[in-house]
Amino acid sequence: MTRRSRITGIAVAVCALVLVTSVAAELSMVGPQITEEPERSLSVGDIDGLTAVDTPGNATTVPEEQRLDRASLPERTPDNGTYQSIVIFRNDDIQAGYRPDRMRAVDNVFINESVPVTNAVIPRMAGENISDTETCSYLIELKRTHPKLIEYSLHGYTHESVTDFHGGSEFGGVPIDEQAARIARGKAILEACTGLTPRTFVPPFNTYDANTTAVLRANGIETISDGGWFSKEYYNRTDAAPFVARGTTHLPSSQSFIRNWSTDEFYSQQYLREQFDRSYRNHSVYVQMLHYPSFDTPAKRAQLRSLIRYMKHKPGVKFMTVDEFARGVREGTITHTPDGWRYSNATTEATANASGSSPLANTSRAPVETVASNETTVRTVARTPSQSVGRRTDG
Repeated sequence: MTRRSRITGIAVAVCALVLVTSVAAELSMVGPQITEEPERSLSVGDIDGLTAVDTPGNATTVPEEQRLDRASLPERTPDNGTYQSIVIFRNDDIQAGYRPDRMRAVDNVFINESVPVTNAVIPRMAGENISDTETCSYLIELKRTHPKLIEYSLHGYTHESVTDFHGGSEFGGVPIDEQAARIARGKAILEACTGLTPRTFVPPFNTYDANTTAVLRANGIETISDGGWFSKEYYNRTDAAPFVARGTTHLPSSQSFIRNWSTDEFYSQQYLREQFDRSYRNHSVYVQMLHYPSFDTPAKRAQLRSLIRYMKHKPGVKFMTVDEFARGVREGTITHTPDGWRYSNATTEATANASGSSPLANTSRAPVETVASNETTVRTVARTPSQSVGRRTDG
C-alpha cells in the first residue's frame, strides 16, 4: 500500500467515525435508539411506567415569574345555551422563528373576531426548543392577554416523519418506549415555555397508533385531534365525527383550507362554506384545520375572516377549542339533543332528565359516540427520518 493510499484510508476512517458520533448524538437528543420490537399488549403496569420517562436536560425553563399559571387564567365555561352546531378551529405547526409575522396575523384574525382557536405547537424544531426562543415569549403574552380565545395543544415533539405508517408518521409504528420519550420531552418543553400543561394532542401528519393513545393517557392527555381520513382508515369510521375509544376522546378534523399541498392552493370559499353547511344541517361538530404559514397574503387571511363571519351569521353556532369541547363531553356539561347541543352547568344525568336526551342520544346523527376500536400494539417499521422544517403538511 502506498503512503498516499494509507493517508486516504485514515481520512475515510476518521470521517466515518465523526459521522457515527454525530448520528449517535442526535439520537440521544430525540430518544432511545431505534430498535425492532416484537408486538406486545399494554398492561396497567406498562402504562403506569411510562410516566417516569426522563425529560430533556436542555429544556430551558422560562423564569417562573414570566410563565403562566392556569389557576389564575379565566377558562371558557358553560353558558347554558343550546346550539345547532359547534365549530372548532385548529391551527397547526406553530413553531419557533418561522414566519412570525404570519403567525401574528393569523392569531389577530381570531382575536379581532372574538373566536377561540386551538394552536398546535411543535416543541422542538431544527435542534432548538421553543422554550429557548422569542416565540415562547409571544405565546405567553398571547395567552395572558386573551386567555379565553387561545389554547395550546401538543403537536408531537419534532414533527418528523420517521415511519411510513399511513403515509408518514412521527409516532405510528414507532416503539412504545421511544413514543413515551418523545411525548414526555415535548410536553416538558411546552410546559417549560408557557407554564401550562397541555391537555390535548395533535399528531403530526394526523397519524398515530394505539401505543400513542396509551402513552398520552399516562401523561394525562385524553384528547386527540387528528385527520378525518385517518380516523376512517384506522378506526374503521364511516365519517369524521368525534368519538370516544378506550377512554380517549377523538376530534378528527373535518376540513382543511389547503387543496393542493404542493402549491398551497386553497379550496374556494364556496366549497368551504358548503362543507360547513353540510355539518350545520346535521347538527355536527365541525373542526376546521389550517396552517398559519399558508396564509401568506392579506387576501388569504381575508378568506379566513370571511369564512369565520359566514359561520357567525348562522344562527345557533358555538365556537370552542378542542379542549373545551372534550372536557365538556367528559364532564357532562355538553350534551347532544335532537336539535343540536346543550352547553350547561348541569350534569349529564340532570340534563338528560330535563330534556329526554343524553350525550349519546340519536346516534344516527350524534357526532359523539363510544366505539370499540381496532387499536392494537403495532410493530416497528422501516424508518426514513424527514423533518418538516419550514414546510406545511397535512397536520
